[in-house]
Amino acid sequence: MKFMKLGSKPDTFQADGKCIRYVISDLATDVTIIVGEVKFHLHKFPLMSKSNRLQKLVLKASEENSDEIDMVDFPGGPKAFEICAKFCYGMTVTLNAYNVVAARCAAEYLEMTEDVDRGNLIFKIEVFINSSILRSWKDSIIVLQTTKSLLPWSENLKIVGRCIDSIASKTSVDPANVTWSYTYNRKLLAPEIIVKGGMKYQEKIESVPKDWWVEDVCELEIFLYKRVMTAVKSKGRMDGAIIGEALKTYAVRWLPDSVDALISDVHSWRNKLLVETIVCLLPSDKGVSCSCSFLLKLLKVAILVGVDDSAREDLMNRISLKLHEASVKDLLIPARSPQTTIYDVGMVHSIVNQCMINKKCSQDLDLGKNDVGCTDFVLGHGSLLSVGKVIDGYLEEIARDPNLSLASFIDLARSIPEFARPVHDGLYKAIDMYLKEHLSLTKAERKELCSLMDVKKLTMDASMHAAQNDRLPLRVVVQVLFFEQVRASAGVQSLKNNPRDASRSTTNTEEEWEKTAAEDCNSIKKQMNQTKIKESEFPKNGKFLKKDSRNSKSGMQLLPSRSRRIFDKLWVVGKGHGENKSSETSGSSQSPTSMVPGDTKSAASSAKHRRHSISESKRDREGKAKMQRVKAVLKARHSFQRLGILYHQRCFSAQPNYALYGDFEEQVLVEGRAKSRAAILNRPSALNALTASMAARLKRLYESWEENPDIGFVLMKGNGRAFCSGVDTVAPHRLLNEGKVYECKRFFETLYKFVYLQGTYLKPHVAILDGITMGCGGGISLPGMFRLVTDKTVFSHPETQLGFHPDAGASFYLSRLPGYLGEYLALTGDKLNGVEMIACGLATHYCLNARLAWIEERLGNLMNDDPAVIDSSLAQYGDLVYPDRSSILRRIETIDKCFSHDTVEEIIDSLLKTLISQENEAAGAYDDWCKTVLRKMKEASPLSLKVTLRSIREGRFQSLDQCLAREYRISLAWISKSVSNDFTEGVRARLVDKDFAPKWYPASLEEVSKDMVEYYFTPLGELEPELVLPTSLREPYI
Repeated sequence: MKFMKLGSKPDTFQADGKCIRYVISDLATDVTIIVGEVKFHLHKFPLMSKSNRLQKLVLKASEENSDEIDMVDFPGGPKAFEICAKFCYGMTVTLNAYNVVAARCAAEYLEMTEDVDRGNLIFKIEVFINSSILRSWKDSIIVLQTTKSLLPWSENLKIVGRCIDSIASKTSVDPANVTWSYTYNRKLLAPEIIVKGGMKYQEKIESVPKDWWVEDVCELEIFLYKRVMTAVKSKGRMDGAIIGEALKTYAVRWLPDSVDALISDVHSWRNKLLVETIVCLLPSDKGVSCSCSFLLKLLKVAILVGVDDSAREDLMNRISLKLHEASVKDLLIPARSPQTTIYDVGMVHSIVNQCMINKKCSQDLDLGKNDVGCTDFVLGHGSLLSVGKVIDGYLEEIARDPNLSLASFIDLARSIPEFARPVHDGLYKAIDMYLKEHLSLTKAERKELCSLMDVKKLTMDASMHAAQNDRLPLRVVVQVLFFEQVRASAGVQSLKNNPRDASRSTTNTEEEWEKTAAEDCNSIKKQMNQTKIKESEFPKNGKFLKKDSRNSKSGMQLLPSRSRRIFDKLWVVGKGHGENKSSETSGSSQSPTSMVPGDTKSAASSAKHRRHSISESKRDREGKAKMQRVKAVLKARHSFQRLGILYHQRCFSAQPNYALYGDFEEQVLVEGRAKSRAAILNRPSALNALTASMAARLKRLYESWEENPDIGFVLMKGNGRAFCSGVDTVAPHRLLNEGKVYECKRFFETLYKFVYLQGTYLKPHVAILDGITMGCGGGISLPGMFRLVTDKTVFSHPETQLGFHPDAGASFYLSRLPGYLGEYLALTGDKLNGVEMIACGLATHYCLNARLAWIEERLGNLMNDDPAVIDSSLAQYGDLVYPDRSSILRRIETIDKCFSHDTVEEIIDSLLKTLISQENEAAGAYDDWCKTVLRKMKEASPLSLKVTLRSIREGRFQSLDQCLAREYRISLAWISKSVSNDFTEGVRARLVDKDFAPKWYPASLEEVSKDMVEYYFTPLGELEPELVLPTSLREPYI
C-alpha cells in the first residue's frame, strides 16, 4: 500500500476522554472547533494560515464575542479534521488509501488552496493521488470503496470517476504485463485450444490468468461495481466469458445462501437491486458467455426477490439459448403463490418454447422439414438432443408432484420435437413416475399419457421394465412385448440364415437401436467377456429352449415370466386357438409368435412338432462345421443378451457352494419354497447382529435369486426374539484396535451394496420384522417392497449413543418420515413399536405375532409372484391398529416445533423452552418426555449429533444411492479416527467394558467446529475410492 508523510514536527495532540482533543503547548488555546461530537481546543494562527474558510469563521466568531466554531456537516468527521489541523501545525501526518479521500474532502471544505499558502494540503493530496494511488491496483479499489461515505464531495471532486477509470484501464492490460498483486482463489479457466495446420494445440497457461481482476472488484458495493463493470465493458476489450465469470463471482459473494435471508425485509431491497444490476450487466451476447447453471440460479433468485418482468424475461431468453447446458436440478424452479405445484412448470415450458423458436430461426431450419434432412439436423445439432434429455429428466422430477396436472405434463413433453428425442427411455421413466404418483387417473387419461412415448424407441432395459410394469395400460405392454418379440426373432433368423455374416446382417430396426444405445452395448460386451459360455447352454437353430423342458413355446420362451402370462392371455398359443384375438390388440391380426420370420407353421401346430422342428439335415451341417456353429451361437447369445431377454435356466439346487465359508453359512439359513426363497438370520444369541460374512452371503444369495427365473419373490426374517439388532459393532471395534482398517472398510462397502441391491430389487421382497430391529436391521429390510411388523416389533436407531451415525440407508428412509420425526429418531435413538411403524409409513403390514405362522405358510404355498397377490396374502391375517395415547406420534407437533431447527444447539434450546413452558397439570407427561429427550441427547456423542443432523437433512433431497455414498464417506471418516475416536470409545463404554461412561471428544457441542463436521462429508481422495454402485444398470427403472 502506498503512503505519504507530511510535516516533520512531533504529534502533540492529546485526548481527554472521547469527546475532547487538545494540543500540548506553552501557549493557551484560544479557539474551540466543534466537529460532530468532538471538541478541538486549538490556536487560531496556525489554522488561519492554511485555511481560507477558517479565516472567515474565526473573524465571524470574534464579532460575536465567541471562541467556539461549529463545523456543520464536515466531510470525514473528526478524524479528517484532525489530519487537516495537524497539517496546519506542521505535525507529522501519514496519508494512505484509507484516509486520503476523507482528507481531500476535508481540505476542500476548509478551502486549503494554493491561494492561501503555497504547497497547501489540497495540492499535496492531489499529487499523492495521481502519482501513487491511481497507479496502484489495490489502492485504487480501496480508495473507491471509501468514497461511498463521502458523497457527494468525492463525486464532485471527480475522485470516483478517476478511480473507476483507473480500475477499468488496468483490467484491460495484457495479463503478461500485470506486475502488481491481486487476489485469486478460484480455479484457473480452462486453457484455449488453438488449431494450427489442422492440428490442435493447447494454449500455454499464462502465469497471470485473464480474469485476474474479478475477485478484487467483487469487494465493491453494488452501485460502484455497476459503474466499474460498465466502464470495463465500454472499453470493448474484455471477453464476454470473463465478464460472465465476474458477474457470477459477484453474485456468489453478495447473495445470501439461505432463502430466508434472501427475502428478509432487512435485505430484500438490496438483493433485488443486486439481481437487477447483474442482469443489466450481462454480456450483450444474450448469455452465450454465461453458463446456463448460473443464469438459472440467477432466475430463481430473481423470482424470490421479485425483480421486474423485463429482467426476468431477459434471463429466460438467455437461458433458452443455453438450455442444452442445463441440468435437471437447475431447472427445478420453486413455484410461487398462487401456484399449487411444487415447481414452476409454466416458466420452464416458456423457456423450452423460446428455445425451440430460436432453433427454428437457425440456418438449418429447412433440414428438419423432410425425413432425410431430419437426421442430418439431429446430427448437426446435438444441443437439441441434450435439451430433450434434460427435459425428460425434468419431467421425471416434477411427475412426483401430486398437484401437477396431466395437461401441464403432456404439454411440456410435447414441446420437445420428435427428432430431438431419438430414445424414449427418459420419457418412459417420467411417465412411469407420473403413473406411480397419480393413481386416480382414468383409463382414458392413462392412455393419453402413454401415447407420448414410442415403444419402438425404448432400449433393452426400458423395454424389459415396461413389459413387467403393472401401471402401464395393457395395450402398451402388449406393444412392447410384440416389438421385442419381432426384433428378437429377426435377430435369430438372421443368424440362422447367414451365421458367418450375422454380425453385419441386422435389420434396419437393429441398426437404429445400435446407434441410440451404444453405451448399453459396450456395457453388455464387457459383461459377456467375463462370462463362461458352455455349448450345452445353447440350443440349435437359433432357438433358446429350456433343457429337459416339456412345455416350450417357440419364441415365447424368450420373454420374462410376467410377459409370458400376458401373452398367454392375449394370444393363446396352442391347439385350436391360433386365430384367437384380444380386443386390446385389435390393431394386429397375428400373435407375435406367428410373425416370427421364417416360421411357416401355423399357431395350431402341436407343441411336440415345434420342439422337434430342427431337421436332420441341419444337424448334419452343424456337425460338420462345429467351430463355425459355436461362433454363430456366441453371436446369438450376445444379441439376446443385449435385448435383456436371456435368462439363466438353473434351479435352486445349482446355487453357489458356500462350503468354503465354514460355519458362517449357518448364520444365514435358506428355506426353499414353491415360488420363493427365504433368508433367515440365524444368530439368536447375538440378536441376529449382522457380521461381515452375513452381509456378503446375503448379497450373493439375493443376486443369484434375482437371476433365477424359478424364484418369484424373496422373504427375509430373523431367528429368535430379534429380526436384526444392527451391526455387530464389537467385531469392527476389535479390528480397529488391531489396526485392520481395511477389513472394516470392506464390511461397510459390502453392507451398503446389499442395501442398494435391496432397494432396487427386481422381485417382490417381504421382510418380517418380528422383534428387535435396530440400526442396519432397518437398512437391510425397509428399502424392500413389503415390511411386515408385529406386536413384538421394536425399532430404533441408537447410533449416536455409540459415537456413530445412522447408516445403511437410514438417512434415506428416516428423512422421508412425516415432519421432523426422522431427525428425532436419529438424534435421540427413541424406539417405535409395530403400530407406530405402520402409522408413520415405515411398515406396510401389521399382524399379531401369534399369526405369523399362518402368514408364512400362506406365502410358502404361493405359486404366483404378482405383488398384488402377495399384498393380499399379507393383509389376510393382518389387523387394523392405531397408536395409543402414549405413542410418540401423539407428540408430532412438539417434535416438529423442536426438531425443525437448523442446529443441534437450537434443538436443545427449543426443548428447554418447551420444558419450561409446560405449566399446567396436563403437561406433566410432556415434562417427563422433554427431560428424557434432553437426557438422551446429553448422553450421545456431540460430534455424532451434529454429523447425524446434517446427514438426515441432506438425505431429504438425495436418492438412495447418493445417501449410501455419503454414509460410506462418513463411516470411513469415523473408523479412520482422523477427527475423533468416539466410535471405538462408544462401543467400548456401552458394549465391551459396559461402564456406560464414554469419554467423548469433543466433549461438548460448543467444542465441535464446522471444520470437524465438514470433514465427514468431504469427498474421498484419490487413494480412497468412493462407493461404486451399479446405478446405471439398476437405478433408472426402479
